[in-house]
Amino acid sequence: MVDWVTAMDMCAAAGIVNYDAPAAILGQNPRYIGHPGFDNLPSLNGPLSDTYDTNNHNIVRPKSWKRKAFNTLLGIGAALGTVALIQKGKLNVTAIKNFAKGAFNIIKKPFVWIANHLRPTTTP
Repeated sequence: MVDWVTAMDMCAAAGIVNYDAPAAILGQNPRYIGHPGFDNLPSLNGPLSDTYDTNNHNIVRPKSWKRKAFNTLLGIGAALGTVALIQKGKLNVTAIKNFAKGAFNIIKKPFVWIANHLRPTTTP
């Protein structure tokens, strides 16, 4: 992606402006005067070749299969932990069912109300 400073430098290199526009906007000393001949300015035709590189060795955002494997292991671990708590008697299944039923009824109630008001009334 091209930032605004690079875009203004491209305008200077193309002869649209004849001064360092980013320096003038930011109140800094100019880096050049006139039309500089930049050799390695990016084009506005599309992204750079490495912008969408999926194998960029970025440790902050791991590859897709690593995220999927981690999420799968996390889900399996949570399920096994829940089963172990239920078997030990530390997790009350009836309380969970009642909570889920109450939450479902809270979510269902507005939809039932809307459906009742949208049905055509029958007159005898």
